[in-house]
Parts: sequence; structure tokens; C-alpha cells
Amino acid sequence: MLTVSRNHRVTQLAPDMAPVAGVEPGETFRVETAWPRGIGMRSLADPRPPRRLAITGPIAVRGAHPGDALRVTIHDIALPSWGKVWTAPWLGVLKDAELYERRLDIAGGRVDFAPGLSLPVRPMVGFVGVAPGSGSVECLAPGEHGGNMDCLTIGAGATVVLPVRVDDALLAIGDVHATMGEGEVIGISLEVGAEVTAAVEVARGAAPPCPMVETAAHVAVLITEPEFAAASERAVRTMAELLAARRRLAFADAYALVGLAGDLRICQNINPFGLTLRLEVSREVWGAA
Repeated sequence: MLTVSRNHRVTQLAPDMAPVAGVEPGETFRVETAWPRGIGMRSLADPRPPRRLAITGPIAVRGAHPGDALRVTIHDIALPSWGKVWTAPWLGVLKDAELYERRLDIAGGRVDFAPGLSLPVRPMVGFVGVAPGSGSVECLAPGEHGGNMDCLTIGAGATVVLPVRVDDALLAIGDVHATMGEGEVIGISLEVGAEVTAAVEVARGAAPPCPMVETAAHVAVLITEPEFAAASERAVRTMAELLAARRRLAFADAYALVGLAGDLRICQNINPFGLTLRLEVSREVWGAA
């Protein structure tokens, strides 16, 4: 099985980047993700230090072309024995937070937080993205290319569906969290260096209107916008349009269906490039292909 080393790190994606490896549709491969760095020696004298996110890739998916859908299925997330959590005024919701950094042990499917208090692991992949059609995009950013969406449901068994913008897609994967609360309100989760086993498929001419996530239980659209109102409006409209087409409904009926059966959730709301929402419906509502 191909293993892409965490030594192949990028902090942005662009159409003209040289891939560090290549895979065929249907191929299973392993990606090593970067170890967390934390805040280190930063101090409050620097009120908003620059933030970068290092991601493993890019990986060429041979035969993928603009207009296709890239389907990335996460098969397994192998966690290490420890992770790191940190926060600061420039990271999370509370702008008066003090500098905070801890290393937490992981064992037996639990995170040792404090004496008598442990948390279940919920491994997820914070970043799954492809190159944009033009220009470059920071790995810290979520958007139409996927990227740093921090969606809690991108765990083992989930499939991320992305619109391909360039030949060979140029896929990158990283930012694994051992556990995270919805919204990622402190700006960070339990960050780990991990090994992600994944596989890719290409659906010809089937590029989705936005990044999507499919699990055994749900199908979701993922929307990133600067403000909640714009993100929620686009998420609802996109899901209603998809359901109208799939279920052969009038848009008014599909909109009502979203209101009755859709769940709008915050993936992350602390990214300087915008917040990410997901609107999910059950497989029953989504219907068979």
C-alpha cells in the first residue's frame, strides 16, 4: 500500500503544484499527517501571530478531470498515544482567554483529561481538499475546494465528495483530531499526528455544487461563508435544490422537507476565512441513487 509521508507538507494548494505521489481510482493508500506544534514560545506581546496549517500532499488522482466528483472514503484513522490542545485570545470564541497548552494521553479509546475525567475519542479528519481552479488557497481556509472544514462526521466510514477543478485533482489530507466538540469553539481540538487510510473514486461529470459528506446514516452539504446568515441560506437552498432534483419535488416542497427533516450544524466558527456549516438529512430522506 502506498504511504505518503508527513514529510511532504504544504501550507497552500495551487493548480500548478507538483504532486508528491499518485493513486488510481479505487486504490487504497495511507497518509501520515503532521504532528501538532502548539503555541510554543508565542506571547501576548504578539496579539495575533500568523497562522499556518501544514497538510500532507498533494496527491495526484490519475484520470480525474475538471467537472468530475472526487469521492474520498476514510477507512481508518490510527491515533498515537498522545495529543495536544491549546488556545489563546487570537484563536477561539473567548477573546480574553489566557495562553493555554496541554499534552493529553490517549489510551483504550479514551482521552485522559483530568483525574476521574476522561473523554471518548472521536477521530476525525479536519482537512480534505483539492486544488482550486486558479490562484492558490491557504490550507487553513475552508471553501469550495473542501479544505479545513473541521467537520466532525469526517471519520472512519465517511466519504467526502469534492468538485474537481484541475487535472488529477491534487488531493491533500491532514489536520486530524482525536476528539472535538461541534463548532471547535476554542479554535483547536485535540490535535494529533495520525495515519489515515483512505481510498478514492472518480465520478465522471458529477461535480457536486459544494463539498459534501456521506455517512451510513446521513448525507450533508458543507458551506463556508464569512457570516452565519449567508452560510445558512446557501446551505438550505443547496440542499433543497438537491432534494428537489433527487425526489422530483417542486422547490417549495423540497424547502419544506429541509425544514422538517434537515439538521443544520456548525462545523467550525473560528476560522479567519469563514465559518463552515453542514446541513444533513437522513439516508431515508435522501433516497436511493
